[in-house]
Amino acid sequence: MKIITSILGKYAVIAATILLLLGSLVIATFYLTEEIRGDARRINLAGRQRMHIFHLANHAHFLVSCATTEPLDVPLHLREIDREIVAYEQALAGLKSGCPVCEIAQPLQSAAHAALDKQLDRLIALWNGEQKPRLLQIMADPERSRGEGAAFCADCHRAFVDHFPEVDAFVAALTQHNEQVVREFNLLRFSILAVSALAALLIAFFVKQQMLRPVNELHDATARLEQGDFSCRVEPRTQDEIGRLALAFNRMAATLAQSFNEKEELVQQRTAELQAANEELKAFTYVRPAGRTYLGVKVPYTPGKGKC
Repeated sequence: MKIITSILGKYAVIAATILLLLGSLVIATFYLTEEIRGDARRINLAGRQRMHIFHLANHAHFLVSCATTEPLDVPLHLREIDREIVAYEQALAGLKSGCPVCEIAQPLQSAAHAALDKQLDRLIALWNGEQKPRLLQIMADPERSRGEGAAFCADCHRAFVDHFPEVDAFVAALTQHNEQVVREFNLLRFSILAVSALAALLIAFFVKQQMLRPVNELHDATARLEQGDFSCRVEPRTQDEIGRLALAFNRMAATLAQSFNEKEELVQQRTAELQAANEELKAFTYVRPAGRTYLGVKVPYTPGKGKC
């Protein structure tokens, strides 16, 4: 690939790898944080739902089972039941399809959410089939409901109190799902961190092999060349600028070696010629001494001269 045949391209690949890992961590953190936050809000809403159903059962109990001689504020209980019905239905609707007011988005479609939806559907069916009709009957005629006595009270008890464990089980399932999401988030976070650490080691090894090692080899070869070793060569390990620099260094070293060898041959040739010339000069100027030497200068001997 052309992108990795240059140092800039290699740095771009490294930067892209780092950004990919960081982006994956950020996206996973954002997604799972929102999921955990949504589950926490659903758990809070489910807890309020449990509180509402308890209050409804409590108000129904006061309207149905209290003695006639005991003072009872019927309108107050009716208003509270009406308010709790609205709040309970809002809680059910929010848990089922989301609630903008409560900042709860619609749950994602997954196996865990499907199981929670089944539990919630049973609570909604129980509410629409038994609990709400019983409450509406009490609100329509509290005195008549009270007059029906223990049988009506037992039916009301079965409609509400006997199903409290189902509400608690739904809240517990939401809590367990939230804890599972937190565990998955921690596992994913540590996995991304482990992959990032491995990528950092691979990047360090890549930089060492592809950049630092060729540069160090060039430095050592340059030092040897400076000391007069014209036979040193560098193996081009990459195809980027460092690899092309190694090829240029090898060509320069070869050129210097050739130039040095040519000059060495020329010097040797000139030295041989100079030695031959010196030998010829010595042979030409050598004469047997015949005379005397004055002040270091030989004076040739001439017969008949130099006598007193």
